[in-house]
Amino acid sequence: MMVAVFTNLSPRSVTLIVDDDFSDDEDSNGDKYYKTLSKALANANCGDTVILKPGTYDETINFRNGNSDNGLVGEKNCTKFLPLTIRAENLVIAGWKKDEIGAGSIIGCILNGIDYNCDYSKVSYVNRFSTTGTNSNANIYIEGIETHYIGFASGCRSCRVTRNFFNVNFNKQIVLPSSDNSVIAGNHGYRAGGDSSGDMTFSGYDSKNLNVHHNNLYGVRGTNGAGFNNDDCTESNWKTACKDDFLGTDGWTVDNENECGTRFHHNKIYNLSYRYNSTDDGDAIDLKKMNCSDDPSQFYNNEIYNNAGTGQIVIHRGAKGARFYNNTIRNGDGYGVYFQAGQECSGSDDYGYINDHQFLGNFIYENGLGGIKLRHKSSSTCLDYREIYNIGIVSNSIINNGGYGIHIDWLSDDQMIFGISVDLTNTIQILANELISNSDYQIVVGNDFIEYVMIDGNIITGVNLIGDSEVDFSEILE
Repeated sequence: MMVAVFTNLSPRSVTLIVDDDFSDDEDSNGDKYYKTLSKALANANCGDTVILKPGTYDETINFRNGNSDNGLVGEKNCTKFLPLTIRAENLVIAGWKKDEIGAGSIIGCILNGIDYNCDYSKVSYVNRFSTTGTNSNANIYIEGIETHYIGFASGCRSCRVTRNFFNVNFNKQIVLPSSDNSVIAGNHGYRAGGDSSGDMTFSGYDSKNLNVHHNNLYGVRGTNGAGFNNDDCTESNWKTACKDDFLGTDGWTVDNENECGTRFHHNKIYNLSYRYNSTDDGDAIDLKKMNCSDDPSQFYNNEIYNNAGTGQIVIHRGAKGARFYNNTIRNGDGYGVYFQAGQECSGSDDYGYINDHQFLGNFIYENGLGGIKLRHKSSSTCLDYREIYNIGIVSNSIINNGGYGIHIDWLSDDQMIFGISVDLTNTIQILANELISNSDYQIVVGNDFIEYVMIDGNIITGVNLIGDSEVDFSEILE
């Protein structure tokens, strides 16, 4: 008789406990209890769960091979079937809830399934998580921890950064480069400083197919929207001199041509300042260089308001292939949406182009400078690379904005259209929008290129549509 014997070849998952009240890190009796997170992670394998008890762990965790006494915890190249989970014992709730305005009021904890307000006696704090070198990490889940940075310089494929609280950072807060198919969800990003140019509170640099949702990115507005200079807050003083002040930065930043297929939805981005006296910062969403016409990124059901930058959504430097729908964009200092072509290009690159963007069903109101503006950067030297085409502005409500509702402002048609081999008739479509009581005019098309713009089916209330004095708009209004 033949007897088949089946053996479970999967490694046995274990739970490791970290508590800064423990006396040592030796785990001498094999109970998997550790005093430091770095020592626990150095002994953790894929499939394990590391539970972080409330406490202050002033450690920098680096997912690369080396000495755990220096924070090097080893490469963790895990699978979706056996992820490595790092979780606070008390999960911080960091997603925003509908109809709640303040951010601080929605921080809470879950204990035994009960949701209640928590204080620092129940919070697990870790200084920062990062990688350096060329280590390959995947399927690492970080959840419910207070920190001021999570970044994987060498990438973290299919990783999850969820329900963490980023409480003041002189620099960036979440950066997941080369981290395809990762999830960034339910996090609070509070008072960030961005990078040296004021970008990237959160960023997925060079990552495809990210799912970014239910995050809360917010700042503390200073006088005229200004934040600290980047040099005023450093690694050594961010918890002291800068803790109760504010910094300036953009929110979600896309800065690579491969960052496509992202779903960015149900996020709340507000009260962002610009950095010191640079009004180029303080944008909620900053898109540049992305080349995503074949795999557009989607931005939907986000609430964006009270940000200090030139535009709450800024699209420039060669960005292609974004879809915005059902977003609320309100009460910004600048424009609700700001397209700027012809910026920062040289030689044979095409960062002056902007094309293939669609805005559908958004609610854009009470922004200080206007609703939507498309313009050419007049100071640019990119004479051969400043084209804009295939823009759809359809079924949006654009109401009570300062300046114009929709403003297309180019120096001349030959600067707008240069060297393109496609048919540009009606390349910008303004269709079926509701434009009400914007303070100057509802739609303005500057100069003599009305042939490139289709305007039809819009509901216009307030000061009438206007264009170049030589253009007859009477038929368009019928």
